[in-house]
Amino acid sequence: MKFIHTADLHLKRIFKNINIDKNLRREDQWKCLEKIIEASNEVDFLMISGDLYEREYFTLSDIHRLSEAFKNTKARIIIAFGNHDHYKEDSVFKNIKLPENVFVFPPYKKYFQFDEFNLRIYGFSWEKDLYKDYDLNFDLDKNYNNILVMHGTVDGLDDYLPINIEKIRDFDYVALGHIHKFMKINEKIFYPGSPEGLSFKETGPRYYIYGNLKDKTLTTKQVECQIKKLENYKVDISEKNINEILEELSGLNKDTIYRLELLGKNSEKDFYIKTIKSRFDFEIIDKTEKYYEIDKLIEENKNTYIENVFKDLKNSQSPYKDKALDLAVKLLLGD
Repeated sequence: MKFIHTADLHLKRIFKNINIDKNLRREDQWKCLEKIIEASNEVDFLMISGDLYEREYFTLSDIHRLSEAFKNTKARIIIAFGNHDHYKEDSVFKNIKLPENVFVFPPYKKYFQFDEFNLRIYGFSWEKDLYKDYDLNFDLDKNYNNILVMHGTVDGLDDYLPINIEKIRDFDYVALGHIHKFMKINEKIFYPGSPEGLSFKETGPRYYIYGNLKDKTLTTKQVECQIKKLENYKVDISEKNINEILEELSGLNKDTIYRLELLGKNSEKDFYIKTIKSRFDFEIIDKTEKYYEIDKLIEENKNTYIENVFKDLKNSQSPYKDKALDLAVKLLLGD
């Protein structure tokens, strides 16, 4: 049997900590899911290991959209909910009739059996937003191919439902969710990571896992799937004029969302930031150093001992000149 394993889509995420067009980014998430669903037409199972959506913000309209999307694949869709979409009585998932190809785990251990593949897929859904432990003793029949789909953290990665590897080592594949980067725990246990970057800590390509399990022989590969990458991009403004910077930024990949980090020092920093913001939809992080016009400092402190300090610094050849100037301003002028 062939499968796709994904997790942590976090549909309807609020994106509190990044300054981008949040509505467009939420639509990217939907497009990414639709892309994965389309790809699942080439496999037998699509397994989703929790945090499919943000429970607090996911509406009945959203669940109808999701249900319609699920109809666009011949694959069987297996869902185990996690801490962000935990499966309580008031879950929106319980308010509609899902397509027949969708199998949702209840909040207790269960397996779905598919005889044509000699397969049992085990799992359970969270019914609250935090588990510190859970009974992970499974009574497996090893005459079957056995897969586990769940949301949790292996051996100390986090304290959200800690998982002892020894409890799950007899499965032929373990489809995990919760960790937002791709992780291969061992030859049979995987986190696919978030298929669309959710913060600027989740930069670069994002993946789902494509797998093939036949007679307990497993092969897997990563498949890049994001609609848009997130990247941090650094620009030193010390020795570049604004036109050079604008030309550099114009050459960046249009299918990437950038957070711009400004470094160095320049007397026209505020003008640079204003101009960049007028041309590009970048989040800008100002990490520049304070710029001091030494001639102006000398003139403002004329006929004082401070004037001589700044004159000496102006004529200094020391590699530590800039640091000394910054320290002098802070100590002598309290700036």
